[in-house]
Amino acid sequence: RLSRCKKGSRQYKRLWKLKNTIRTKIDNQLINLYYQTTRKFIDFCVEQQVCEIVLGDIKGIEKNTKKKKRLNRINRQKISQMEYGR
Repeated sequence: RLSRCKKGSRQYKRLWKLKNTIRTKIDNQLINLYYQTTRKFIDFCVEQQVCEIVLGDIKGIEKNTKKKKRLNRINRQKISQMEYGR
């Protein structure tokens, strides 16, 4: 609907504002989800008396996963659905 409006018109501004509010709401929900999952993970680790947690950069992890297509199809799908850079 936004593409059908003239730039600068009232309808365009209203739809643009609506789009931005929806986008910020979704971003806030994702941030809240990340916070809740990390909080539960830390609580689980404390409960299980985990001494060490290792974190790292996962960029470039998808390299060399295409060699045997049949075996790595599921792994490649899981890797492509991971969150990068948050």
